[in-house]
Amino acid sequence: MMLCAVAIVALVVGRARPAGAHAFLVTSSPQTGERLAAPPQQVVLKFSEGIVSGSGSLSIRRAGGPDIGAVAVRETQDGTVLRAKLPHLRKGIYIVTWRAAAEDSHVSSGELAFAVGNGGHLSSIATSSQGTSWPDAAAGWLLLTGAVVALGGLVSERFIWRPVEPHGSLSVPRAPVTAAVLVSLGGALLQSLLLVRGQSSPTGGFGGALASRPGALGAAEVILLVAALPLVASHRARPWGAPLLAGVVVAAALRGHPGTNGAWWAGPVGAAHGILAAVWLGALFHLLVILWRRRAEGLRSPLQLGAGRYARLALLTVPVLLLTGVATALAELDSPSALLTTDYGRILIVKSIIVAGAIALALVARTRALRRRRAGLLRRLTSIEGLALLLVVMVTAALANTAPPLSTVARHHAPRTTATSEASGDERGPGRGLCRLLHGGERPTSHSGRSTE
Repeated sequence: MMLCAVAIVALVVGRARPAGAHAFLVTSSPQTGERLAAPPQQVVLKFSEGIVSGSGSLSIRRAGGPDIGAVAVRETQDGTVLRAKLPHLRKGIYIVTWRAAAEDSHVSSGELAFAVGNGGHLSSIATSSQGTSWPDAAAGWLLLTGAVVALGGLVSERFIWRPVEPHGSLSVPRAPVTAAVLVSLGGALLQSLLLVRGQSSPTGGFGGALASRPGALGAAEVILLVAALPLVASHRARPWGAPLLAGVVVAAALRGHPGTNGAWWAGPVGAAHGILAAVWLGALFHLLVILWRRRAEGLRSPLQLGAGRYARLALLTVPVLLLTGVATALAELDSPSALLTTDYGRILIVKSIIVAGAIALALVARTRALRRRRAGLLRRLTSIEGLALLLVVMVTAALANTAPPLSTVARHHAPRTTATSEASGDERGPGRGLCRLLHGGERPTSHSGRSTE
């Protein structure tokens, strides 16, 4: 069963083209702020990474005039260049709006302005990369929450509580694995639906989404979850669902930042991080189910023995979980300052604080509640710890849908600063200009410019 899950994920990764981290606009023709003597025949956009086939869209409008509308786009074989043939343009100022999804499913969008002929005010419009996609983050949260609760629950049943049952009359409630798999399947289907809706070209749709890396990995997640559902619903075959659920966690890691940042080790480390997190959170959730359903029994010997086994498992799991988490985070940060200057870094700090709080709660539960057999205190502390970890999964889903600092390839190809300019009046006469220098990925601000005569 484990070989089957690994084979499905490996087949999907192998058939999908190699992915970069995020697609940033490197160059364009016409360039932003360019004034042309003759109208251009086409618009060419060059990205730092390949984009998902069928996700590129481009529209053009005339400043102060009618909206010309969307134009058909063509992609190069490697997906790094978009070309769009333009209709005949009269003299004036034109604004091109573009949108494209990278192979990690993050969407980049922006605008650029150019002029045909002399005269007119040519505004500076900087391209930008979208931040967190909250519908994708919600779908990812459902997928991850269901998968980790189901996988960790199966591990808890087999390795924590099964050895405890012969020691007494305690009847151990089963983990809610089937319900968790259904929740995860709903998240996986919602992710796939959002990806299909993001296909903007006529040749896109389901086929275009499936041919992309995120689409193929999403399909693998759905297949593994559907295959795991009858297994976890069966009493005898229930443990065999664990390898398939582990494959779902691995596919989710490869679909996100660890699988797309270019470092060969990031994918395996990210997958290990996800599986360890599943063991911790899923086993904790199972412990909560047992504590609340058997709350009238107190910490009798079998229940205390099982809670102690969970505490020892967490003690072994959490240090490795922290190390793999630090490693995957470092792979996405180009400098320590990115922790404070980027949305990705700030969300990462929030996640770290919540994890530290959950670990502190676990230590208090172990030292003050478990050893002193205070069942009520153990139940309350464990409940708060569980809520904190569910919040961690939520933040992780948001983090997976937030573009980190510039990828390695983008840093090599994109200039560290992007100059945008504004000019008014006829270009042949004296005018007043405004020049803004923007760091890669930085958005323009009202105070970042210097005006020159």
